[in-house]
Amino acid sequence: MNKGLSKVLHFSKVFSVFISDHPTTNIPQDIKSLRESLMREELEEVIEAMDEGDILHLSKELSDLIYVVYGTIIAYGLQDKFDDIFSITHESNMSKLDSDGNVILRDDGKVLKSDNFFKAEPRIKKILEE
Repeated sequence: MNKGLSKVLHFSKVFSVFISDHPTTNIPQDIKSLRESLMREELEEVIEAMDEGDILHLSKELSDLIYVVYGTIIAYGLQDKFDDIFSITHESNMSKLDSDGNVILRDDGKVLKSDNFFKAEPRIKKILEE
């Protein structure tokens, strides 16, 4: 478990925040609603800080957003598997390079998938089943 996720798990235990000890989508509706609300709120604050152009404010708001995302990972019981899930997702994203190692970009700068791309989900499924 990465350091940030471990710290948010500690916070969740100390403050009696909802924790699942295994991967599940079966969590109380009020917890789902809270997690959604917190992520939306923090994302809006990140966008505001980006518009302000204040790196100090942006740094703090990005940290808050990640903190809430980590809390959501914990609420859904993914804390012990998330490092592996993230690694698999990274490998999948890296497979977007074409055969020559070139990046394919859409006009707005989004990285597009090449013929080498592979989906992360089959490998993530195996991690979740372990």
